[in-house]
Amino acid sequence: MKNKYEEYPIKRKGSARSFLKGTLFGVLAGTVLGILFAPDKGEETRKKIKEKSKKTLEEGKETFNKAKNKVDPMIEEAKFKVAETVDKVEKESKEIKTKIEDLAKTVESTTKDIKKKYFKGTKNK
Repeated sequence: MKNKYEEYPIKRKGSARSFLKGTLFGVLAGTVLGILFAPDKGEETRKKIKEKSKKTLEEGKETFNKAKNKVDPMIEEAKFKVAETVDKVEKESKEIKTKIEDLAKTVESTTKDIKKKYFKGTKNK
């Protein structure tokens, strides 16, 4: 049986980047093909392609920066939460270790007391 985390696997780091590249390539290819099949002179068509390419590139950069600005704070928050959790686990494990050591000392001391009380006068063989 799958746990809830296996149902929603973490996607690879590059998958969003690949999707963005593919989208930009598709938009650019569609634009170029649209302009090439338009009934204009070659010089005018090249000018349109150049202008449209610049515009598409700028829009792509803008979209990327918007996405990055939204994702970066989430990444920083996740890093902070992970560090916070690691610190908490380390602190709790130290506390548990101390309690176990104290308990072990108590058991050892109690064992010695019991041996003294109940085995008084007997010799170890």
